[in-house]
Amino acid sequence: MDPVSLQQLLELRVPFIKIGSGDADNVPMLRTAAAATTIPIIVSTGMQSWSQVQNIHSIIKTHPSAALLHCISAYPTPPEQALLNLVPLYKRHFPELVVGYSGHELGLQLSVASVLAGARIVERHFTLDK
Repeated sequence: MDPVSLQQLLELRVPFIKIGSGDADNVPMLRTAAAATTIPIIVSTGMQSWSQVQNIHSIIKTHPSAALLHCISAYPTPPEQALLNLVPLYKRHFPELVVGYSGHELGLQLSVASVLAGARIVERHFTLDK
């Protein structure tokens, strides 16, 4: 996402801003988004190291409605690589944020399990032609 796209989304009065995993390490964009609005900001953390996730947290933690989504960016994600144990870890380390799960696995079992692990947001990718 770039600043122009962010501004267009804000002008459209979208209900939330989603920052995908590919932009999660874009520190200037995170800072701009966190400062530009009070609507919810949701950041996926796929492909981010623990130190990068901590940096994301340090930027968005004071936003009044911010969320982190645990995400594995493999399509489809094999169940044994989903690392759902990161959902409660995020909840422990980042208690002021809403924690969720962005699932790319086949089936719904891991998404359901993520809620049992504490996810309050579940994002799913799906296709209609397979």
